[in-house]
Amino acid sequence: MEKPTFKQLLDWLEGRLDAEEARILESRLRSADAEMKAELEWLRAFLGTAEAARRTALPPGVRADLVRDFEVFARTRRAPRLLQRLIATLASDTAGPFALEGARSVQAEGKQRQLIYESDPAEIALNIFPNSQDENLTLSGQIYSKTDLSPAGLTVQIIALEGTVKNDLTTSDDLGEFALVDIPQGRYNIFISAEGIEIVIPEILLLR
Repeated sequence: MEKPTFKQLLDWLEGRLDAEEARILESRLRSADAEMKAELEWLRAFLGTAEAARRTALPPGVRADLVRDFEVFARTRRAPRLLQRLIATLASDTAGPFALEGARSVQAEGKQRQLIYESDPAEIALNIFPNSQDENLTLSGQIYSKTDLSPAGLTVQIIALEGTVKNDLTTSDDLGEFALVDIPQGRYNIFISAEGIEIVIPEILLLR
């Protein structure tokens, strides 16, 4: 099926197509691919900005220049970056202090478990220890970048694989440190995400 042109999309959004032309274009857009849908959403956002600009009484010709510039952008823009998903592997699981230099030790009552996971962009050190007041757990950790990945501001999310236990998320600080508290015992996936990349720690069993 022929891909709609930029001008056709613009004319349709601004109501310049007759009823039959609009019907044909709408039929094409119902089966549009992700790239076309993204371009359409950007164009809608652009027209919203252009409408706001018109209300500020800009000099004649400014809107035409904006439309021309956006058309050039739409033709030359790079495809969105695909998400790269990487599975981390367990490198160490010990009940003693971290052997990894620089990792911050967490003191807690009860038995503490430490794990270190490896992936291409980063090493992830985890502390798992029981709460003193209930049956839940606290999960803290630190992300050590091995590439140009910044350890700061990464999203850390824990997702339960069974039961109706807690799902939660947080972000790492400037040192790559993070903490998730009051986690019920169970089996989880942990996802560490940045723009364009996701590190998965699969099926970790959290027990007291």
